[in-house]
Amino acid sequence: MDIKNLITFIHVAELRSFTKAGDKLGFSQPTVSFQIKQLEDELDCLLFERINHTISLTDKGHELVSYAHRIRA
Repeated sequence: MDIKNLITFIHVAELRSFTKAGDKLGFSQPTVSFQIKQLEDELDCLLFERINHTISLTDKGHELVSYAHRIRA
């Protein structure tokens, strides 16, 4: 698991936006989407529910936020 992807995940979760997270991190939105997709593939689960242009954390996403904050600390 790549720490860079976890940090990106934390920003997306907190900002509830792939675009805003990318802006904050200096990444393009497609790069952020790719990093999240890598995490989802690695963990074999969806981390975000994507409905229209809104996102929310899944149950697994909530679990990962807690884990990611501990790793980052």
